[in-house]
Amino acid sequence: FAGVSSAASSAAAASGPAPMGFRGSVRHLHAVFTAGGVRSLYAGIGPTLMGIVPYGGLSFAAFETMKTFYKKANDHDWDEDRMPLGYKLAAGGCAGFVAQTVTYPLHVVRRRMQVHG
Repeated sequence: FAGVSSAASSAAAASGPAPMGFRGSVRHLHAVFTAGGVRSLYAGIGPTLMGIVPYGGLSFAAFETMKTFYKKANDHDWDEDRMPLGYKLAAGGCAGFVAQTVTYPLHVVRRRMQVHG
């Protein structure tokens, strides 16, 4: 693997210096705090919190609705914990898709508030 590691190191050297990492993050945090104070660190917190409630509610409601449809379609009288894993995964994925699609505009507002203050 000597050829692979030397090729990787020469590619890294050609791309320039490594990112600053933690020191750069702390420096950026200090710059944001200096420019706008504590309030600038929490830009967009309102829309973020407002987006959590509808997302959680929609996700839960969609998942429970899909479980009910599965029970009716397959004539099952079973405990919810005994639902097959594949069906739980599919219901969870669909529920997340529905919730994310509906609440996406709130995420756009949040990001714009965070970027533009």
